Amino acid sequence: MESAEETPAKPAYARPPNYPAACEPGAAQAAADASVTVVYSVTRDGQAENVRVREASDLCFEDAAVAAVRGWRFEPRRVNGRARAQEDMETTFRFVFEEDTQALNFDARPIMRVPPEYPERCMRRARSIETVLVRFDVTETGETENIQVYDSTEVCLNKSAIQSVEQWRYRPKLVDGRAVRRNGAETAVTYRLAPTTSVPPRMRVRNSISSQLRRIARDVEKGRNYAASLERLAAIEERFGDDFSQVELVA
Repeated sequence: MESAEETPAKPAYARPPNYPAACEPGAAQAAADASVTVVYSVTRDGQAENVRVREASDLCFEDAAVAAVRGWRFEPRRVNGRARAQEDMETTFRFVFEEDTQALNFDARPIMRVPPEYPERCMRRARSIETVLVRFDVTETGETENIQVYDSTEVCLNKSAIQSVEQWRYRPKLVDGRAVRRNGAETAVTYRLAPTTSVPPRMRVRNSISSQLRRIARDVEKGRNYAASLERLAAIEERFGDDFSQVELVA
């Protein structure tokens, strides 16, 4: 497969929230800084959706942070020039009394994703769509590390998914303008077999051979009909031996 050209979503209009009047300190109170981390998705139209608070140092500031992100507009993520949705965006706000609120950082964002190779050995038993969920860290230089599968619909694909994510590159997470490590990033690697996709010839087992081999295996396991089993194997080899697939030959 060829690598897809991908650019992550980025803000086109991103006004930080104002310091909420309801959160202003009273006359006898000292002003304290507050921070709120918001996670969200960006649609193909550049709208923020599923906006929610991941953590906040003061609950009073949560609504202001969420409302700000909902009003933002983005240049959507693009893959090979086509707009695509992007999940797991993250922004942290710092609220300082009588100062402009600052957007401290955006989370690590992918700049290159290498599609996984679909191992031929996995195609024979795979469903039309399989998914491998992967957890990993992003270094200060945007490389992936500590890649682990934490859930999978087909374990045969796990190694391929890890090898794919190993090649991904990210724009690292920034805090106060400095690149920092991002631990615990998660993604889903999806495998799809097109309706016209067929199992490669060398991976097939023909029904006419499979049924005979199963019968021979049952007889051998039960310790009977050895001579007849050898004759049937010889007949199979004489008829099909010139074009055995790899799987048939092993069987």
